[in-house]
Amino acid sequence: MRRRPETMQIVVSVFICCLLCSGCSRQESGKTQNKASAPTKLSHYSSSDLKIDLTPDVTKSWKSVRIQILDKTNFLTSECDVPIGGAYQLSEPSLRIEAPVFVPDFVMRNGTITSQSNQLNNPAVKIVAYQQGKQIFNGWVYGRSQETGMHPRFRFMLADVTRK
Repeated sequence: MRRRPETMQIVVSVFICCLLCSGCSRQESGKTQNKASAPTKLSHYSSSDLKIDLTPDVTKSWKSVRIQILDKTNFLTSECDVPIGGAYQLSEPSLRIEAPVFVPDFVMRNGTITSQSNQLNNPAVKIVAYQQGKQIFNGWVYGRSQETGMHPRFRFMLADVTRK
């Protein structure tokens, strides 16, 4: 059976897209360090050396995030409520999910991540995931995009946020 040239072009295009997407899902290494820049603001340095600068109003307003986890091997989804600055242990799949930072109105200016307001205009959460004690994901998950939080086996999505 002979394939049409259009079919081969589609197959090759999909293959190239898969290769490009797999390169974008690399793990970051390192740990987040807390450093106070001024008494009125909370600042952190992420493993990629981006500064996170949030006002006390923002950091004190939010209690937890609901993370939806899709296991791409069996297409099962799990949800967990992770306290901001804390962690949650899932039994199946066996994952520990940490949410060190939540930004309700994410914006990046001059290498600094901050929030333009305390409204959920562009919500984002930094997620660190561990499986059997090994870090498998360290990155940002955005509330308005389904294409974030990618890992070869899992997809992490921001499903909801709870105010204090």
